[in-house]
Amino acid sequence: MAKTIKGKKDYVVEKYKNGEFSFGQAAKFAEVSLWDFPSLLKEKGVFLNMDLEELKSDLETIDGRT
Repeated sequence: MAKTIKGKKDYVVEKYKNGEFSFGQAAKFAEVSLWDFPSLLKEKGVFLNMDLEELKSDLETIDGRT
């Protein structure tokens, strides 16, 4: 089971890296919080790929405004 979860996270990180998933989508599909997703990216050697509008949207979602 752990291998399946690791494989799923690797898949999601790759999709995020290639711009196919937004930050929020990737965190959701990886089944990690928006707060923990940057740590997963760091672990995989991937940098944040997020523009200001996406950041604002995700922060509003966290804050419960949307």
